[in-house]
Amino acid sequence: MSKFIALLCAATVAVSASAVFAADADNTDNDAAASATATATATADTEEEASATATASASATATAEATEAPSFTDVDEDAYYAEAVAFCAERGLFNGVSETEFSPETTMTRAMFATVFARLENADLSGDYTLTFKDVTDEFYAPYIAWATEQGIMEGYSADEFGPNDSITREQAAKMIYAYMSNVSDEELTSDEAADYTDVASVSDWAAEAIEYNMVAGYLLADEDGNINPQDALTRADACYAIATAVQALEAAEATATPAASATPAASADPDASASPAASASPSASADPDASASPAASVSPSATASPEAE
Repeated sequence: MSKFIALLCAATVAVSASAVFAADADNTDNDAAASATATATATADTEEEASATATASASATATAEATEAPSFTDVDEDAYYAEAVAFCAERGLFNGVSETEFSPETTMTRAMFATVFARLENADLSGDYTLTFKDVTDEFYAPYIAWATEQGIMEGYSADEFGPNDSITREQAAKMIYAYMSNVSDEELTSDEAADYTDVASVSDWAAEAIEYNMVAGYLLADEDGNINPQDALTRADACYAIATAVQALEAAEATATPAASATPAASADPDASASPAASASPSASADPDASASPAASVSPSATASPEAE
């Protein structure tokens, strides 16, 4: 029970006791005792809630500190991808190659990139899955690849070949990011402006729209010569940068689209509404002080513990 609800319960109990006191002066002592008991109970609940909130906050802080991204010795703090690496490591989307090294310039395989999106969606990989790719034999990557293909995020070269150990190219990665963002937004993605890069002719036809979208959105960056280098292998640094930037864009959009739910307090803003004077004005309704002076049901907090997602 939140602090606001506890205080609201205490106020409601006090109003009920006041109404009974006015209707039946002979029960003044009983009403006063009931009101005092209810107020004390509500206060205790409020203090208990405050204590629980402080404990939860401390626990969350401890968890955040425990999951803080490691400081990789091979990631320069001034590198354009430094914050993205920290972001992805904190969320468990990418792991280091060791406790102290991230290996930002190492390229990623197609199988590796599939795992990133499954982790991002916290996908359930425990169920049955079907794969027609004869070259997907690694038991670790198989469910990730199955999930990514079932979601339409990845495609194989053919019905039989996926190329799990091939380095994923920048245009293939762009296509995956485009497909994932389209799935999440549940709409076709379009760019309001044209991407500015020089090697447009090098982009495969099937990747042109995805490259355009990724560049305009800022997920993939051109090199110092203005080239997107679509057939080059994607590095772990660029993969982190693209994923982190896309996820942050999604979260910012969600925050803008869904303002705080507590912004509509009209129902509880009017204390007179909860006092219900009309109901207590009836002598028959207030003649029995015990009926309204018993606050047990309204001051008992309900359990609202939320399991922490991994």
